[in-house]
Amino acid sequence: VEVSDLFFNTPARLKYMKSQQTELGKIVDIVSRLALANPKIAFTV
Repeated sequence: VEVSDLFFNTPARLKYMKSQQTELGKIVDIVSRLALANPKIAFTV
């Protein structure tokens, strides 16, 4: 799944987004937690 410009037309949501590196860190954290909870499913980041 690839997402780009998710909140481009919603300034209120865009305002609360941090840097790309911070958002990527949050995504990696969530995917890591899902991977640990579901060992039979493969995730690639």
